[in-house]
Amino acid sequence: MNLLTHKYFTQNDFTHIDTPLISANDCEGAGEAFQILSPNDPDFFGEEEKYLPVSGQLHLEAMTTGIPRVYTLNTAFRAEKSLSRQHLAEFRMLEAERAFTDSVDDLCDEVEGYIKFVTTEIQPFFQNFAKISTFQGLFLEDSIKFFTESVEAANYPRMKYDEAVDLLQKHGEIVNKGLNKAQELLLVDICKSPLFVYNYPSEQKPFYMQRSENGKEALCFDLLAPFVGELAGGSLREPDIDKMKSRQNSQSLNWYYELRTRGTPQTGGFGLGMDRFMQALFGIANIKDTMVKFKRRYYLIEDVENNTSQLPHKAISAAVSAKIGELYGDFGHAAVASKFGQHPINAPAGMLVIKAPAEYAYMVDAALPFVSSVGGKPVQLVLLRRSSTIRSLYLLAWKLHNRRLQAEAALSNK
Repeated sequence: MNLLTHKYFTQNDFTHIDTPLISANDCEGAGEAFQILSPNDPDFFGEEEKYLPVSGQLHLEAMTTGIPRVYTLNTAFRAEKSLSRQHLAEFRMLEAERAFTDSVDDLCDEVEGYIKFVTTEIQPFFQNFAKISTFQGLFLEDSIKFFTESVEAANYPRMKYDEAVDLLQKHGEIVNKGLNKAQELLLVDICKSPLFVYNYPSEQKPFYMQRSENGKEALCFDLLAPFVGELAGGSLREPDIDKMKSRQNSQSLNWYYELRTRGTPQTGGFGLGMDRFMQALFGIANIKDTMVKFKRRYYLIEDVENNTSQLPHKAISAAVSAKIGELYGDFGHAAVASKFGQHPINAPAGMLVIKAPAEYAYMVDAALPFVSSVGGKPVQLVLLRRSSTIRSLYLLAWKLHNRRLQAEAALSNK
């Protein structure tokens, strides 16, 4: 998909730009950025705080003063603590910016052209992957058919936000302060196609988006797609420095505001999550399966002696690791050397989660009953559940905890 992305934008006269991975800006202004700190020197960057990038958009806008059509395919980071199947803290983002752009429709055309190009070109790859058993459980053929059928059709449907709300209300939905994912997917199902929703209420959108003449609407759009809901979003950029500052006046953005005083052209652009695009295109249920990763197994463990609640979880995982080494010798030590350990989780006291490579799961199963002490304290570790996802164990831990509290309360009331 990276190759096809570069091919499309090169053919359409865009220039690729590598935007910075250390930034002073939180582009969306929502406080979702990871702050960068040096462990050895708290003042490494001086007084100015630095972050991992939420977006490269602002830097792309700056480049349009000399290069009118630019794009980047870069890593973005969001400090959103989520265990959902739709979110990643680190992901790939396609962003494009065009100078001399004053039409939301033109931006929608660009996004649609890119989606249809990739959909057409990637079909042979999909057909080859679908023959490999490893991928058969991940891909849903109906999902890519949804996109391929729309390639031959007319433009994706486009409707104003107010029209989308009216349509949802006719189907019994109540819309409060924006569309939720279920409502986005319902719109896709109603239209039987990816669709654009444009001109959202101003209060729902960031400071850098241009507003309508009455100021009530942002001149923007979202592309809604099957499986994921919002896939891409873009807007015309606000050319008026005073209007921008009235929405968000941040000292770290002074360089960006100043661009408006240097003769920058009217610009517009969009961002598209590549991982979500892959998820929607191939019908991949969990966005984490779009990444290259080692298969792991997670173990929800409880100490029935209840001594581990006073011990650091690292000590417990180290004890299990040591026992694996005793049982399996050098092979066991090597197996757990770099990929075994405790996984941070807000679990009830006495419970913890450890992780291990899937191919060495049998070693953990064998070692657990033989771990009898940690830090000089007796323990009895019981495996509550093994899973390929951390979320299921998190939910189970608190379900068991709450069930026990209810049982204790019932006994005390007798």
